[in-house]
Amino acid sequence: MSVKSITFAFLLTDEFPVNSFILAQESLRIVNQYKLDEVFKYKIISEDGENVRSSNGMWWTPNYSLQDLFIPEYLVIFGGNLPIQKISKNMLSSLRYFHKNGSKLIAVDTGAFSLAEAGVITKNTKICLHWEAKKNFLERYPYKEVTDEKYILNDNGLYFSAGGVSILDLFLKIISDLKGKNFAKSVSEALIYVPQENFSDPAHNRRNASNNLICNKVIKIMEENIENPLKMREIAQEVNISLRSIERYFLNYF
Repeated sequence: MSVKSITFAFLLTDEFPVNSFILAQESLRIVNQYKLDEVFKYKIISEDGENVRSSNGMWWTPNYSLQDLFIPEYLVIFGGNLPIQKISKNMLSSLRYFHKNGSKLIAVDTGAFSLAEAGVITKNTKICLHWEAKKNFLERYPYKEVTDEKYILNDNGLYFSAGGVSILDLFLKIISDLKGKNFAKSVSEALIYVPQENFSDPAHNRRNASNNLICNKVIKIMEENIENPLKMREIAQEVNISLRSIERYFLNYF
């Protein structure tokens, strides 16, 4: 007897983390393969339905645009390296629409910026994202509660993953909650993976500034414009934070 499929929609944005995307997609595919049924459906979407470039330079062709999509049970937002510049009013209104109509929204890494900009995060919502982006997030949204957990499931339907392999732990948790521990176990065994504790080492935040997201972007812009150097205020506009914040990052880290 065929089971009712649960639908996941993967929203890809420019420079999205391809490793997290593949782990999320594979965890659902493995369940379908082992159970010989379409337990989970998954659709790949972009804002306008056009091809999207991932973090490793590969291009991906989506199945749908945001306008084409019906209401999925889960909408997974894969944020990119420049999350604020790539957020449009259309995307924000779509996120509010899906949330209002019952979709659970899963923000992967900088996808948290999208949910914050959409205004769906309440004061009681716990958030996590990659340690590289945490400081930048708090700079922009100082009133939000950001933890060192690898993933978070809030009662209001907002889920968060810190990115990387943590997305697999989150999806194993979701699969277990939806279909039982044996389903999740079959995925972890197929991937030869042992689920990890839901905690991220805050020592990551003390790494060298060369790993800092904003510092990297500023340096990259400088290198790309070395022949005709930009003014610092122009660079600040490019990375979408204040000049004072950039100065503070470089002073602290370098």
